[in-house]
Amino acid sequence: MFISSIRVRGFRDLPAFEATDLKRVVRLVGPSLATAALGDAVELAFAALSQDGLRRLLTRWELCAPGETPELVGEVFPEQASWMDGTAARGLVGADRALRVTLTLALDPPLFGQLRQHATRDPQLAAALASGAHLRLDVGALFVSTFDAVAITLHQVGLGELVFGDEARSRWVDRLLVQLGGRFSRFDASAPVAERALAALTSREDHAAYLAWSTALGSPQLRAISGPGGRAQVLADERPLWRWGRPVQERARLQAAIHLSGADIVWVESALEDADQAVDGAGSALEQVWRVCEDGNLYVITEDPDLPATLSIRRALRETLPS
Repeated sequence: MFISSIRVRGFRDLPAFEATDLKRVVRLVGPSLATAALGDAVELAFAALSQDGLRRLLTRWELCAPGETPELVGEVFPEQASWMDGTAARGLVGADRALRVTLTLALDPPLFGQLRQHATRDPQLAAALASGAHLRLDVGALFVSTFDAVAITLHQVGLGELVFGDEARSRWVDRLLVQLGGRFSRFDASAPVAERALAALTSREDHAAYLAWSTALGSPQLRAISGPGGRAQVLADERPLWRWGRPVQERARLQAAIHLSGADIVWVESALEDADQAVDGAGSALEQVWRVCEDGNLYVITEDPDLPATLSIRRALRETLPS
């Protein structure tokens, strides 16, 4: 599964943006305030399908006080979140306090297969699949006037012309959306990797991913162990990972985001090109990489900050490539 188009509205640093015809590797010029806001938008779309994902996003936005956990409301999907102090949230959004993100998602064979099973009982779904339609996800977030709470809304879930509204959405649609909630990951170069790697080592389902991660650097070879006091630790050629310095540590953590996160789509703000190759070939580790780097070929901008505007892939390439 990968994002083939995106439409964003309402962020203070990205009032309006639209990109179409997205490929497996999306290289954005940055870092910048606008690219960070675009990453927030993609993360918000998937966080609307996952309570844990929304907590991670609110933590990234630093909305909560030290030691505070945002309070979430919602049974299947998060519907509302609140925290104590609204100061930090004021800098995220425009005057109308509303964010809107619409994604078009190209389905991978496993997800397509799940939909085909349900299509045997739904002629409209069968017709949409036969036409090659992509999945459409439209998500909104509205902050209260005191900025200490936000309402999350799934405005629309659709497949081509077929729309699954709140009332029409069946349990299988919700189960599909829950799966999608874990398909996006945002790489954090400072995030610890040892516990995740050790858990994958001892997991029957994730052991193959662990083996791919352990050999991804070529040299040094990576290995997760239970160290002193049972603390998880990563060794690189039998030396503690930290002894290899920052470049090797960053590559090891990036490979963990690629192989151990369980995501199809990874957002990376790094000059490292390791993730770009992770979408190549059959059985690739990832379906899509969004990489923010100085030598990117797509500018993320709003042409007029006072008047919402859009920027398509074609226009961005025309402006950045030599004539």
